[in-house]
Amino acid sequence: MAGTSENVAIQDENPEPSQEDSFAKGIIKGLQDFKEGRITRFKDADELADHLRNL
Repeated sequence: MAGTSENVAIQDENPEPSQEDSFAKGIIKGLQDFKEGRITRFKDADELADHLRNL
């Protein structure tokens, strides 16, 4: 029909996780690690900075 449009959506069978999804999953994993006692204590900010640079 002239002048008629139809919206069509196709679901991807293997969608890539969005950055928001992976960010949220990282936070959840960190909270679970913390809850289970898997934490690292740093003496000071310099030690923390060194650790982060080596990730």
